Amino acid sequence: KYVVAATDVALVTGAYILSGSLGVVTLYMVPVTTHAFQRGGALGHFVVILAVIGLVGGTFLVWDGRVPTSAELVWLIVSAGILLVTALLAVRMSSDLRSRIRATRECLLLVERGDHLAPETADRSLGALA
Repeated sequence: KYVVAATDVALVTGAYILSGSLGVVTLYMVPVTTHAFQRGGALGHFVVILAVIGLVGGTFLVWDGRVPTSAELVWLIVSAGILLVTALLAVRMSSDLRSRIRATRECLLLVERGDHLAPETADRSLGALA
């Protein structure tokens, strides 16, 4: 699963290097959200770290050995910061959602087995889902 995640980030990094535009940075959210929702927080954090490394490394390859201007450095720092914050928020939200779904499934299983008090306890433990 980590190899697939790394491959996904490498593909996005390749697209970024080919385009040379920081506008492609939003594509990094595709592997981040996909792996965070499907596999959980640990893999999500792994993909976030790889995405930031891919962005910074790809930018150095786009610069092709020339000295970047101060504006280019600022854009890189801002883009990496935005990617890091939004990706970590997506991982956190996916983790919260996965735990709520798991708790809901457990509650439904109890109700199916005949425990009709389960919805009351689930209301207290799950909180407002809205």
